[in-house]
Amino acid sequence: MSGLFSAIKVGMRALQATELGQRVVGNNIANVDTAGYTRQRVDYVPSISDVTAFGTVGTGVDVAGVSRVRDAFIDAQMWAQLAEGGRWTAVAEMLSRAEMSFNEPGEWGISASLSEFFAAARTLAQPDQADNSGVRIAFMEAASSLALSVREVRASLVSIQDDASDELSGLASQISAIAEQVAALNEQITRTEAQYGSANELRDKRDALLEELAGIIDVRAAEGSDGIFRVTINGGVLVEGQRAEAVEFDDVSGELRWSDTGVPIEFVSGRIGGMLEARDDYIAGLIDELDAFAGTLIEQVNLIHASGLQLDWATSLTGGYQVTSATALLSDISSSGLPLAVSAGQLTVVANGPGGETETVISVASLETTASLAACLLYTSPSPRDRTRSR
Repeated sequence: MSGLFSAIKVGMRALQATELGQRVVGNNIANVDTAGYTRQRVDYVPSISDVTAFGTVGTGVDVAGVSRVRDAFIDAQMWAQLAEGGRWTAVAEMLSRAEMSFNEPGEWGISASLSEFFAAARTLAQPDQADNSGVRIAFMEAASSLALSVREVRASLVSIQDDASDELSGLASQISAIAEQVAALNEQITRTEAQYGSANELRDKRDALLEELAGIIDVRAAEGSDGIFRVTINGGVLVEGQRAEAVEFDDVSGELRWSDTGVPIEFVSGRIGGMLEARDDYIAGLIDELDAFAGTLIEQVNLIHASGLQLDWATSLTGGYQVTSATALLSDISSSGLPLAVSAGQLTVVANGPGGETETVISVASLETTASLAACLLYTSPSPRDRTRSR
């Protein structure tokens, strides 16, 4: 009878294992569209054999557990690709906004304003148009329109940088919140697996959080030989077991750093890496190039304007800028306080007095100061009754 009972027992174990397998398959089918769900499988192992007079005889099949069909290597590769995708998505979004800021080609862009400015300048340069008030007003309006276009584009680019900083601050808070959730899940997984053997659904939740985190930063995660699950970013530990670190945004430096130590974190991928790259390299580069363009245009237009004469004679002339010190070098904007450096050249003063017009040329050296320039002007100045024009 023992042989009959043994056979029945083998069949019972097989039916129980098969029933569990069908339940797992049904669960997989039911969750085929569930976000973050990992397919599960039943791990079958042979039951302990019975020892008989004829040797050992198998006693059927046992279930070792229900495990997830997941590969750690593939997870690491997927997280890396999510980080790269997040990086380039952020860069593309910010550069797209920058492209819209320039509005080129367009009716209201810098190119259109620049064309109108040069057209007005060519008209004003005609010999018979120099004293035409309508042409002069049109030129001034074109210049104002060009300046406004440049200022608007620059302000828009700076706004893109500011918006990026605001989002980075929000992402820092999001990273810290995800780290807290992962640490809490680590505790639940440890407790559940110690009591029931598996916590597949909790592990799915943790992996879903890691996928979300991977789109934001370049993340590494693994369970060590000591059984502690760790999440690291750029070599620093974000989560270790049930302990989570916090990340914060520094408004002054514009960087992200560890909250406890204040050490900056370098991000090269993920959405944060892309936003930092676009904000500090691409957008900042566009602003620098725009500033250089505007500075060169201002300098060259002023040089041309300075070489001309005003229409009306004046008894006195007052500059539009003041220096911080009369002894400051005019070529050094940091000490003079001028918006542009004064380079070596010539200052021409034309005086119209009782004896007619007299023209005096004063050489301006690269190491000129306001005091030395004033001394030259006093030495060559016309009488109080004379009227002057300068260029």
